[in-house]
Amino acid sequence: MTQKQVEFLTPEKNNHIIVPEYLKECYLDTKHLLLPKNFFYKKLLIFLHIKIIRKIKIILYFFLNNKIVFKLPQHKKLVVFDDENFEVLKKIIDNNNYFLLKTRIEKIDKIYLSKEIIFYLIKNFYKRSLKENYIKILLEKINPKTVITLIDNSVEFFKISKLLSNKIKFIAIQNSQRYEFHANNKDLNIPNYFVFGDYEVDLFKKKNGVGNIKAVGSISAAVAKKEFREKNQIIHTTKYDICLISEPRLKLNRDFQRIHKEFNVKEKMGLIAEYTIRYCKEYNKKFIFSGKADTASLNFQKQEKLFYQEVIKNKNIQISFNDKKKFEQYKNIQDSSLIIGMSSTMLRDAFEFRKKILICNFIDHNDSRPPSNGICVLNSANYDSFRSRVTEILSLDYESYLSKIEKASSFYNMQIDTLDFLRNEIK
Repeated sequence: MTQKQVEFLTPEKNNHIIVPEYLKECYLDTKHLLLPKNFFYKKLLIFLHIKIIRKIKIILYFFLNNKIVFKLPQHKKLVVFDDENFEVLKKIIDNNNYFLLKTRIEKIDKIYLSKEIIFYLIKNFYKRSLKENYIKILLEKINPKTVITLIDNSVEFFKISKLLSNKIKFIAIQNSQRYEFHANNKDLNIPNYFVFGDYEVDLFKKKNGVGNIKAVGSISAAVAKKEFREKNQIIHTTKYDICLISEPRLKLNRDFQRIHKEFNVKEKMGLIAEYTIRYCKEYNKKFIFSGKADTASLNFQKQEKLFYQEVIKNKNIQISFNDKKKFEQYKNIQDSSLIIGMSSTMLRDAFEFRKKILICNFIDHNDSRPPSNGICVLNSANYDSFRSRVTEILSLDYESYLSKIEKASSFYNMQIDTLDFLRNEIK
């Protein structure tokens, strides 16, 4: 049966989203604009707001909200490209000698203008977009030794690194799962790429545009573990037998959009949650359901609960939401013996904490397929297979568990100190 859908424009009217109908009130509560069902009227509103009004707003925003600095920026040895996830990256860089280059329109708060910059923008007006020209000349004037980003799928980063990699060292650090379609991006250009495991090395090393590539683990997981260690929060006993990673698929034209039409992703996510809860009740296992929403986002929490109430028909579902500033999502992993999910990056991160994982590969699509096979991957979507596999994994010590994975290094490089390596590369 086809899932009933509703369509919205975001409160800023700059993005179009499609969500299940049962989430309608959540989006109305957060001032999203409900789009009409009439096809032509809907398309007209999307075009007017996103293609025309949005551009006018951007221009006004720049003139009204940005500080114009009529001089060149100071020279810095390091430029951080895009401030997304900056709090993680900040843990491994020199706090006094970097330039934070905000690249997202809504976050830019300062524009540098000098004679050199203005002249360059005019001279190269027809070569590239205004934004690309501005970033390029700004980097040339800052003249860093290194440019680093945690947004390893940024097309802007690809384009700028292609223009300047003969002068500056460009580094991208993997921050999320990557699949074949990421590797096939026509704009791909990463001179130095540091990834989770050998899967990404094999996936990207033959691609034009990727230079030095090395598996170094997850910077986010490594930073979280460092934080726990410094706060004496590292534990050597477990509070929970199983941690289930919540992976709600809320935006149908964003999350897994390539496979929503081929597979019932919602149903498969429901099965994983249902099987895990059933198993824990049957075998009296201690269980935590680790939510995706931050503790600060009450509306997202509500959406996440509604998703699982819809897919497993359980109105009393208990989800533990996390303060991500305190890395609580990683605390749930550290405190558990077995981590279960479908495709979350957290499953890969769990290797940093030497935790056993089970990937329920119930979709088996190129855009969600695990890096390797073995005991950590379950392809059969029936409960008997799930029960048998979970029982087997829980009975094994960690080394025995690793020996039953075809190539554990495909998931994660566990033989390296991630933070030390990245610090040295930056220096």
